[in-house]
Amino acid sequence: MGKQKAHAAFLVNLKKSKRDAESFAELLAEDIEHRLLANQFGFDRLHPTTYLNQRRWEDERPEIIPFDRIVESYHRNLPNNVPVTALSDRRREFLTYLWTQRANRELGWFDEFFAFCASQQWLNGSHRADLEWLTDPNNYPRITENAKGAAA
Repeated sequence: MGKQKAHAAFLVNLKKSKRDAESFAELLAEDIEHRLLANQFGFDRLHPTTYLNQRRWEDERPEIIPFDRIVESYHRNLPNNVPVTALSDRRREFLTYLWTQRANRELGWFDEFFAFCASQQWLNGSHRADLEWLTDPNNYPRITENAKGAAA
């Protein structure tokens, strides 16, 4: 039943799009791939019929955050700290916050931040802060304020 409704919705939207079936399907496939790569909240559970009926491909597209490159920067700058073996939803949430609120969407910010963290003995001694702790928005002020206090 679900496939029939999705197919009917596809045909209705295909006609409205004034495209041929192949190019319309490619448009949808590319949009779906982008939203999945961007880890758009709830998109992986969205029913195909709902996606088609609500014309969700016309929604604003989420930004793709370079999580892999951020993790590479962490490993490069803090090679003795706890390695990242999996990028949990919580870690993605923290990295997304920093990417949009602190890093101004610049990968170089993470290089500088992790290099700074590497220079802080209290983050690399017996504690050896991991990626999740370092990127937790609640810990960011602790990291920067502790450094200012140490420099005073």
